[in-house]
Amino acid sequence: QASSSHAMEARSMDPDSDTQSSEEESRSIIPEMVRRVADQFELNATGLPGLETLVNLTPRLETLTNLASRLDTRNRPATPSAELKRAYNRIEESLSPIGALKPNTIGLEPGTQSSTIRLAETLCNTLAFTVSSIEISYRGVASPMDGGTGTFLDTISEQSMKTLRILSETVRTATAIAAVKSGMPEFLRETRVHNSWAGQLKKVFGDESGEDPALPYASLFGHDLFTFFASCAINEVPMGENMHHILRLCYSAELIKVIVTFLCRDAVVDAQQDSNLGSWDLSGIKLFQTWSKEHDAIKFSPNISGSRLSQQEFWNLNWNVPALGKLIDAYALAFLRKALLLTHVHFGVDFTGSHASPDLSELQRLSKTLRLPSPQEVIGKLGNDEGFQMVAARWINSVLVSTAAKERLRTDAQYLSHPSIFELVGLPKHYDTLTEEAIKRRCPTTGKEVTDPAICLFCGEIFCSQASCCMTDRNKGGCYQHREKCSGNIGIFINIRKCMVLFLHHSHGSWYHAPYLDRHGEVDPTLRRHHQLFLNQKRYDKLLREAWLNHGIPSVISRRLEGDMNTGGWETL
Repeated sequence: QASSSHAMEARSMDPDSDTQSSEEESRSIIPEMVRRVADQFELNATGLPGLETLVNLTPRLETLTNLASRLDTRNRPATPSAELKRAYNRIEESLSPIGALKPNTIGLEPGTQSSTIRLAETLCNTLAFTVSSIEISYRGVASPMDGGTGTFLDTISEQSMKTLRILSETVRTATAIAAVKSGMPEFLRETRVHNSWAGQLKKVFGDESGEDPALPYASLFGHDLFTFFASCAINEVPMGENMHHILRLCYSAELIKVIVTFLCRDAVVDAQQDSNLGSWDLSGIKLFQTWSKEHDAIKFSPNISGSRLSQQEFWNLNWNVPALGKLIDAYALAFLRKALLLTHVHFGVDFTGSHASPDLSELQRLSKTLRLPSPQEVIGKLGNDEGFQMVAARWINSVLVSTAAKERLRTDAQYLSHPSIFELVGLPKHYDTLTEEAIKRRCPTTGKEVTDPAICLFCGEIFCSQASCCMTDRNKGGCYQHREKCSGNIGIFINIRKCMVLFLHHSHGSWYHAPYLDRHGEVDPTLRRHHQLFLNQKRYDKLLREAWLNHGIPSVISRRLEGDMNTGGWETL
């Protein structure tokens, strides 16, 4: 009893050693208790399996005792830091199996960062991608000019805002945890994450440390600029940097990236004959071209001599393309919308009462709200500000070197997202038109009439669905095969003969009513009533487009399959 009370006192003095002490006690006390019970009841004398059997049971008893001690420890009130650490450990355990915790390539050498920094970077990218996704889903939605901010922030639902704020605080805490490591001296804690993230700013101002510029992560234009801005803003601003300076640099880099990317594509150069594109003053780009040639600021590689990025072709590029101005405005607007949402959610900036005149365009209003120059002003600065010219030349040099190292003769390695409204294919007003169009098509395999036709709502292609002519040896139908090459994991199709929408997500799927209604406002699945059907555009946008933009297709399939006894076979469609 004295030894037991002494053990309890020691355990109460050191809460962190509860589990270890309970395991040691179970190993020493349980076998002794078994022997005492055997001696008391004289089990061996009765010929029953006694001491040996009970001793063999001790591993199970020991396991139960250890489990009980762990549960008792969990039920005790833990410190906030311990609870926080446990929560982020669960996040890391959840992300590891799906391959989300990949080595970072923005500012950090792969294989050198710790798990906490890797988790913080993953969560930071998650926040940036979520902001981008929400901004895309609200494109085309009219912003009320009499709202609080006069921007698209007034149209975002409160549920989406709460989700972003929770994710933002999660990223903020994960970054703080990455800066603290047990056993590390106090003066090293603040510099640990700073040194790890300092490589991000090398993409903006250059690096004189001898880093190979041919590495894929050495080019600023090799990454999405908004994701890069989110990483810099979230991790550099708490260390004393000014977020607005970083925003202005990334905004300028986005515009330069658009110029370099699209001027090397024939489609943009050929569009200069279109008179409906308006006028745009691109003289600043011409002045930058002259300055770069005089100061030998842009270094060309002989490995890309046959492309539009070669030295001779680069100096002969037509900088007065009217289509380029429209492209710059479109990408600038998309970037500013994302930056506005991130600034409001993560930094708590209140834009109420700061809206500009309703007579201005959305791009002009956002530029004034964020206190950023217009795209025309940035291009003008490119022609007369030598400091900005040197930075822009360094960005272009990184593209040229990386392109030559990868043996890519064009700028296909640069990532530019679609800046306009995301739409599904336009459907005809009358369903009969869709049926007639399916009759005109031919099977891509046999060249005969299309069997069980289906139309993809992403690209508009019509093909055979559940037909033996287009089915592979793995029993994969036409919709399943088309989903793999067209849209990846998600597929939305209309089976024309059934007048039903088919949702696909991997090997799962479900049916849904098509957005066509008769004159009474009713659906006609499988066309049993043979009524003339008309497209309901609001139903099309609400039930299909919003579910796609909000990443709700897997949830729609799961909910519909809960009450369905279907055993599968969706891959045969």
